[in-house]
Amino acid sequence: MTVDGANPTSRELQAGRFELLSRLADDLAHEIKNPLHAMVINLEVLKRRLAAGHAESALERAAVLEQELRRVNDLIHRLLLLIRPARDGVQLLDVDEVLGDIVPLLELQARLARVPFEYTPVGATVRVPIQRDVLAYALAGLARDALGSAGSDEPLVLAGALDDDALRLTITPAACARPDVDDPDGWPQDAALVIADGLLRETGARAEWLAADATRAAAYRITLPLSGAASPS
Repeated sequence: MTVDGANPTSRELQAGRFELLSRLADDLAHEIKNPLHAMVINLEVLKRRLAAGHAESALERAAVLEQELRRVNDLIHRLLLLIRPARDGVQLLDVDEVLGDIVPLLELQARLARVPFEYTPVGATVRVPIQRDVLAYALAGLARDALGSAGSDEPLVLAGALDDDALRLTITPAACARPDVDDPDGWPQDAALVIADGLLRETGARAEWLAADATRAAAYRITLPLSGAASPS
């Protein structure tokens, strides 16, 4: 299922980005609550141990605080990745490096949906012309649709495949989100696909829905044009 017939306006693309960002911000807010709560508790314990002269045990609490601070910082970094558009526009970026920033956000989405997540890196130094935030939005939006609304034992899978002319990233939905029939028109939610494809096409990439066949499961696919040679990592 391609979305050639759907040409979202700039306003619709912005609205789609804002809607996804608000949902992800809500997800992150729930995740940030836990480390913040732990920090408050450990800070109080740290103060008491310092007051009692127990320096060594106080250092243990300080280490826990540092760990939780790093966790909060990492979560905020993921959100800022989407809030701050790339100022330099389209750039030649190493895909595995960019995905290293995006994948933790997808892992968070999967964890909150109670679905396992599997990721297979491209495994080669592949440079593609893309905006980091656009790829992040596209992947996060498609992943949200591909997770469904209930837990599943079967994972959400992100994998890359390198062809002669393009890099293809496939997102295989968890079982709870798959259509009941192998009919591309039967996919219940294509808004994320339209927005993802609209954003990607501005950088020469595209997104589509692939119906299942004898060789593969149904999946979303993002196709990124190559720029320069690819070499094994």
